[in-house]
Amino acid sequence: MISETEVPDHIMVVDDDDQILNALNHFLTRSGYRVDALSSAEAARGALESGLAPKVVISDQCLP
Repeated sequence: MISETEVPDHIMVVDDDDQILNALNHFLTRSGYRVDALSSAEAARGALESGLAPKVVISDQCLP
């Protein structure tokens, strides 16, 4: 297991494909990360504008 000091505490995952979004969310959560899984660029932008501050963002390149 990775120590807490080596793991970013917060990751945002953005993907419009539910299977990919759910798989990444499941894997990252089980690995000890705090994850916000969002299904659109608009939702991600809104979350960021409202103060959400993830250390890492994983995003699909081709979001509608």
